[in-house]
Amino acid sequence: MGISRHKRPHLGHVFVCPRLLTQRWRKRLHAIADVVLELPAGCRPYWPSCMHEPLLIALLLPFSLSPPWQLRHSEPVLALGRRLRELWKVADQDDRPLLRELCSLSGMLGGM
Repeated sequence: MGISRHKRPHLGHVFVCPRLLTQRWRKRLHAIADVVLELPAGCRPYWPSCMHEPLLIALLLPFSLSPPWQLRHSEPVLALGRRLRELWKVADQDDRPLLRELCSLSGMLGGM
């Protein structure tokens, strides 16, 4: 994924897997991803309680055209990540507006 990110710096990447499968490369994932989120089992219909493990979602945003090259530590990205984590703690909340905002923000900041 790190190689793919450097080959295509203008694209964003999304990585999704159950947390159970991450023991070998979790540290590396946190090092290269801009935002890493955990979706608790049972809080959304698409990841029911019978799955037992949280779903790990890593977002790699496009590189910026000006320094700093990565958006990982920018305040808007950190704030959206926090809001999304809080939203997923409560069942039956609509997360689509926040995900849309994150996508538009990554497109806007990626073209700076």
